[in-house]
This record gives sequence, C-alpha cells and structure tokens, in this order.
Amino acid sequence: MFWIKRAFLVARLAVVLAVYSPVVAQEIPVGGEPEQVAVADFEGAGAKLAGCAAGSVNDRSVAASLGLDADRVLYLTFDDGPLGRYTSKILDVLAKHEIKATFFVVGTMIEGQEAVVRREIAEGHTVGNHQWEHQYAASRDQQREFLRKTKEQIQSMSCDMPLYFRYPYGHKGPWQDAVVKSEGYGDGGIGWDIDSLDYDFGPGKGKAERPGMFRDDFESWVVQQAEEVGGGLVLMHDIQQITADHLDSILTKLKARGFRFGQLPRTVRR
Repeated sequence: MFWIKRAFLVARLAVVLAVYSPVVAQEIPVGGEPEQVAVADFEGAGAKLAGCAAGSVNDRSVAASLGLDADRVLYLTFDDGPLGRYTSKILDVLAKHEIKATFFVVGTMIEGQEAVVRREIAEGHTVGNHQWEHQYAASRDQQREFLRKTKEQIQSMSCDMPLYFRYPYGHKGPWQDAVVKSEGYGDGGIGWDIDSLDYDFGPGKGKAERPGMFRDDFESWVVQQAEEVGGGLVLMHDIQQITADHLDSILTKLKARGFRFGQLPRTVRR
C-alpha cells in the first residue's frame, strides 16, 4: 500500500509539472462543440497558458473566511464554462437534485452563451469570476484587466458583482491575492478540497494523474475522494462531457452515502 500511494503522489507531481508547460494553440471551429474538452484543447480555444512568474505557486486551499461546514457537506463548483449543452445538462441535473452550485466562468467563453449564464443566475446558482482568459496573469495590470472585464460581463446579466474568484489551475504569484482582494474579492482566490479529475477521464484520456484503480471508473473516483476528504469544495468543469453525463449518478450515490450539499455564502465579506 505504501508503494502504491508513493507512486500515485509521484504521478500527480509529474502531471502538475506537465500542465504548466507551454501548449500549441488549436482552433475550435465557430459554432462547434467538442465531445470532450481536455485542458490543452481549452487552452487552444483562446486561453494559451502563459509562462508562470518566479515564485508562483499552486494554491488550491479553501479560505477559512468562507466559514464553511465541511462535515459531510459538499459544495459543487464548475469551472471554465459556459459551454452549450454540457452546462445546460448540468443545470438540469442540479435542478432535479435541488442543489445550488457555483459556476466560475471565463470571460472569453461567455460570448454567445449569455442565455446559459442568465439561467445559472435565475435558478439561484452563484456565478464566480474565472478571469477573462484561462491563463496566468503576467502582471498586476493584466490581472486587474482580466478581473474587471469578466466582472463587467457578469454584472451586465445580473446587476450584482460576482463575490468569488478562482485562479486558473489554482495557480498564483506572490503578489496576486493583494490585487484580487483590492478588486473586491475579499476571500482571495477560491480553491478546492476535492478534485474530480474530470478532465482526465473519458475516451482518449489516461494522464498519469488518474489513479490506475479508477482508470475506467470516474464515478467511483469522485465518491471515493468525497469519502476520503469528508466534505468541502468539489472541483468539476462544465466544459467536460463526462461530467455532464455522469453528474446525476454521482449525486445520487453521494446522497445515498449521507452527503449533503451546500452553497457558498451569498453575502459580501471584506
């Protein structure tokens, strides 16, 4: 068991290093929707990952200022959308289970999908800021620009400022939280407790980050991680078909194990 765990940790580290290497942009045809959007594919859709500044770190921690009850309570979050039928299908499932989630939207993904974002808001979900482009902000000015442009888009549909921000990949430099907080996001960047690894499952996948015993069992991986961690924020992506297809079953299994579902606070904290 020790060697299995050690091998798994080494594999996760290898993938983290690989994710932050430069990628070649690949264009997604206008009006087209890929069956499954991998991280590299998404970057190619206008979000090429820029080089990370010296001293930058992966910070996926959840701010204590949120005051969340994480004792077998799960808080669903979906990143990188909206994306057409996948986000809509996820919204249908959430409505069926009477669960409210947080959608961290990317500014460049909103154009043409405004109706989907309006539906998220109308159905009581929280819409958070995931920057204008899904890349590392190279300067303070660029960070402010990314935040403000996406905020303006969200406000144009809801009249309210988004309360939460999440860094792309959970990656930030030592100066970024100060900028983010100065723009009104008092909790800084919002991380996660449970990574669904949905971007790593499905046809044609198989990165080292996905543990071998769950290679073909996405649902069991998510349920096992929820049990192991015990509760907290769950990271998923509404640009992934596998999430849209399996969310209903995953939520049913989690409920059967006694998990409850919460929503991030909807009041401003400074």
